[in-house]
Amino acid sequence: MPVVDIKFKERVVAGHQLCGIAEDVARVVACHLDSLPEHVSVEIIPQTPWILNRKDIDIEVRLHLSSRSNQRPAIAELARALVNLAERYLAEQDITCSLSATIQVFQEGVYEHSVKNENGS
Repeated sequence: MPVVDIKFKERVVAGHQLCGIAEDVARVVACHLDSLPEHVSVEIIPQTPWILNRKDIDIEVRLHLSSRSNQRPAIAELARALVNLAERYLAEQDITCSLSATIQVFQEGVYEHSVKNENGS
């Protein structure tokens, strides 16, 4: 089951402002990984104050892929789709901030793809 954490800096955005995006994030992740949206876990949590070098909002997807999986090409596309979705949503909420989306494949313990937007710090 893919697990998605949407981590945010409380001085930039409030958690309740991000709640509307959770369902759309689950749908995007499910679509790219040939899953059901109900099988995607999405949590919206504040970043801790001692985390350095993070964007204002970080979308982190963690998943396990089997060696037989044909989903690997979809991972980079998924990261881009999450950033695009979040950018549109944040613009609708009049929130300007920096954003990242990162996909981690646990089986290998490496980051497959990371996308950052150009807005904010």
